[in-house]
Amino acid sequence: QSPAARGGEPLIWLDRCCLDHSLRGVGLANLPVTIASCQSMVVLFGTTALSRLWCVVELFVHHHMGGTRLELVHLPGAHAPAIASFDAWHAECHLPEDRVWLLSCIETAA
Repeated sequence: QSPAARGGEPLIWLDRCCLDHSLRGVGLANLPVTIASCQSMVVLFGTTALSRLWCVVELFVHHHMGGTRLELVHLPGAHAPAIASFDAWHAECHLPEDRVWLLSCIETAA
């Protein structure tokens, strides 16, 4: 049922399902609005969370937009990556041009 049919806003937004990564300009342009409208952010934090640049960008936008309610849920059996030694430049993208573009967005905003 759509939010309008329910009479309210979405209860949950899943980036993997709700963000069209093929429309990267539109998707990234709308990402701050989407994240800023969230009451909280929950990250299912596994071994690859910090190695996937789209995930890193979402965390960056949440922080950059002043997000305060962030919960990292460590997935069972997953060894959490070392946050202290994290560097976005080591994160990967499926498409090399996305990686260059996303890193430039982070660099510009930071």
